[in-house]
Amino acid sequence: MDSAVRAELALILASEPFRNADSARRFLTFVVEEKLAGRIGSIKELVIGREVFARGGDFDPRIDPVARIQAGKLRTRLKEYYDGPGMDAPLVIDMPKGTYVPEFRYQTRSSGPEISLRRPIRRILLTGAAAVACVASGYWLGRSDRHVGSAGTYQLSVPLPAGFTGVGWPVISPDGRTLVFSGRRDGDVSRLWLVDLTSEALRPVPGTESGSYPFWSPDSRSIGFADLDKRVLQKVPKEGERRSGL
Repeated sequence: MDSAVRAELALILASEPFRNADSARRFLTFVVEEKLAGRIGSIKELVIGREVFARGGDFDPRIDPVARIQAGKLRTRLKEYYDGPGMDAPLVIDMPKGTYVPEFRYQTRSSGPEISLRRPIRRILLTGAAAVACVASGYWLGRSDRHVGSAGTYQLSVPLPAGFTGVGWPVISPDGRTLVFSGRRDGDVSRLWLVDLTSEALRPVPGTESGSYPFWSPDSRSIGFADLDKRVLQKVPKEGERRSGL
């Protein structure tokens, strides 16, 4: 679970609610890494004030409430993230009120695939190892014309060849033409794969080895992803190869 937590942390820190919030970024990174390292005892107000907010050795949390104030702001930013860009994240990082120790939990899904109309990027769910179930709001992305689900919600199944394992986190490009997902084929390392939703042609994305949690640029020309080995966010053009940091 540690790698999944760090991948989600990287996505949070790169998101709009956290992008220019240095204090919240340091705070969240500190408490997450301390918990992952098993140092729960260091996640307390006195240590946070000194280590995260550079208060001196005479720091007294009874006089200086910096940790409590910043914890409230951090919870607000986390809520903004999971109400917006992280709405469909499979894993949630939370800091419940009354504690500074973060909680990590997987989100439960409803019985049927759903998507919010508020999301600019249409995230979708899997329905087994052999097919990807794609949900879009308001229009079909494939060649079938059979309506499923509630009004305004449609479903498309894209068959995958045998040999795929660990298939996950499929995302349709903003222009509705391409599906990206992560997975392994024939025992190889995890990487990103693209499916052309018109022809159903499948190809790997060069330069995305060890990649997971993909997300599209607004113009559908680049793909960001979490490198689970290096624990960093990377990006590549849709054609692959020229990998760079985010």
